[in-house]
Amino acid sequence: MGPLGLPWGTFLMYASAIIGCPLITELILRSKWWKKKSDYYWSFNQTDDEEE
Repeated sequence: MGPLGLPWGTFLMYASAIIGCPLITELILRSKWWKKKSDYYWSFNQTDDEEE
């Protein structure tokens, strides 16, 4: 048995879900690719707010 009484496969799956997914999401949201995409999509919403 692995840590917390779980099999190693299950423990690693939970650990990757709890630690890995937020970490990968954070790296994507901080990347230049995401900033270019978000600026592009944000520009559509920006014009609607400025007209009001």
